[in-house]
Amino acid sequence: MAKVTTALNAAQLRAVLHTIARRADVARDLLIAAAQDDCDRLLAIEAVIALITDIGAMSDGHGEYPAFGNADYWRHGDPFAALGKEMRNG
Repeated sequence: MAKVTTALNAAQLRAVLHTIARRADVARDLLIAAAQDDCDRLLAIEAVIALITDIGAMSDGHGEYPAFGNADYWRHGDPFAALGKEMRNG
C-alpha cells in the first residue's frame, strides 16, 4: 500500500468531496429503484459496485494513510501491485 505524498489543496479537496457525494447520491437512487422493481436489478447492482469502487478509490487514494490502497487496488484488487513486479522491461 503506497502512501500518498502530495496533499490536496482546499479546492481539490472540495472537488473530490463533491464528486464522492454525487456518486453516493446516484448509488442511493439506483438502490432505491432496484428495491422498487423500477429497473434491472443486476444492472443496478453492477452500477452501484462501480460507483462504490470509484468512491473508495477517490477517498482512499487522497488520504495521507490509505485504509486499503490506491485506485489500482480498488479497481483491480490487492494482487495488482504484485503482478506489476513480474513485468520485465525490454
